[in-house]
Amino acid sequence: MRANPPSGELGPLQLAWLGDAVWELHQRLRHCRQP
Repeated sequence: MRANPPSGELGPLQLAWLGDAVWELHQRLRHCRQP
């Protein structure tokens, strides 16, 4: 599985990978904000 999707095309795998990365980043930001 490659990290970079083909330009101009997002398949289910790319969307799933992107969503997972965004969710993980969101969780980290939330965790860092709390004391």
